[in-house]
Amino acid sequence: MLTPEVPEQCTNLVKHFEGLKLEAYRCPAGVLTIGWGHTGPDVRGGQSITRLQAEQLLSEDLEKTCQQVRGLVNVPLSDDKLSALTSFTFNLGAGALKKSTLLKKLNANRFEDVPPEFMKWCKATVNGKLVVLNGLLRRRSAEAEMFSGKNDIPMVQAVAEPRDGVSASPKTRSIQVTSGVGAVAVIGTVAQQLEPILPVAQNLIAILSPWVLGVVVLAVVAYFLYTKFKHEPTSV
Repeated sequence: MLTPEVPEQCTNLVKHFEGLKLEAYRCPAGVLTIGWGHTGPDVRGGQSITRLQAEQLLSEDLEKTCQQVRGLVNVPLSDDKLSALTSFTFNLGAGALKKSTLLKKLNANRFEDVPPEFMKWCKATVNGKLVVLNGLLRRRSAEAEMFSGKNDIPMVQAVAEPRDGVSASPKTRSIQVTSGVGAVAVIGTVAQQLEPILPVAQNLIAILSPWVLGVVVLAVVAYFLYTKFKHEPTSV
């Protein structure tokens, strides 16, 4: 059986958020990890690999994840949608996708309702507490945008890599990643509220700029004259 081809944008997205480690390390959940988020019985403590080996491991992992996604989704998927869902599943595990409202809406052909569902998976249990992780928030946002067809990889590359103390890799499923918040939607709402006053503010700045500059120049000249003459002796 041929494995499904992994879209290039999927590989780039996963690489960005996983980060490359050529030496085995333990994630906060205690799982040995190497390469771009690769885990499994073949990873050993003290192990080192080459970049080429890391590429091969990631290719195999993503092909497997693509198969899992296709096995759960009952509707046709574009490369963008497959890439977003594969990144999501690679990070959280097929079990998370299987039980998600995201999958239910997707299989019901409610595509417009799917992107907000990504944003419900931004929390993880760290040190016994359920918290929102900025790395997961950024990753879910990028996946939601890619699902919607906004697959601008340079934009994704510009996002700082997540370093929240929790590796954004398959072992995150051992950290109990659960549904969280829609912070991106809140930011968008605030921006919409401010939009009407922006032209007024810009016009005000344009009008006041020459006056402000003039006041600054006069203040500098006054200070210069003051420092120059205050120490000179007064003639009798």
